[in-house]
Amino acid sequence: MAYVYKKDFFGRWKKKKGISTAEIGRVLNFNSPDKIRIWAGEKELAEVNSTKLKDEERGWIPLKHILRLCNHYGLKISDFIENAEEPAQPKRPKTEGSTDNRHRQQLTALQMELLQTKLDHQQEINALQAQYREREDRIRAQYDTTIQELMKHLSGSVRTKEDTSSMVNDETGEAAYRHKRG
Repeated sequence: MAYVYKKDFFGRWKKKKGISTAEIGRVLNFNSPDKIRIWAGEKELAEVNSTKLKDEERGWIPLKHILRLCNHYGLKISDFIENAEEPAQPKRPKTEGSTDNRHRQQLTALQMELLQTKLDHQQEINALQAQYREREDRIRAQYDTTIQELMKHLSGSVRTKEDTSSMVNDETGEAAYRHKRG
């Protein structure tokens, strides 16, 4: 497919719509109307022998200006360039939409599963911390009981340091006394 610049369109359109060169100059941010008049075919291009002419020197409107004109005046690019018809927006097949929905649903399901896993993990941590606190309280209570029994026993009988060789807690936390045998 070959694209061809429609050199005559701009001048015919400008004349038909009655749009002034000054107005187009404001749209394109130009101070000098000469280029606009050349593009519209209202002013002749000076003969140039160089083969490396810029588009503006050929009387062609640069693409950035064509885009500004199209956006401002609601024109189509194909008005300026042959074979530049804008393709119709392809309709999305229904399967794509359902695929998008399916992906969104899968993502949501995965996010919910992740949240549930985090919640289960936090519940396990809380249960372990509660067990730890209960065990710690039970051990502390056993130590308090043992200390009270020892205090009662020591205050009830006068023993010397030499008579009592050691006081040892067995595995249950109960106090066991061993006396020195002479």
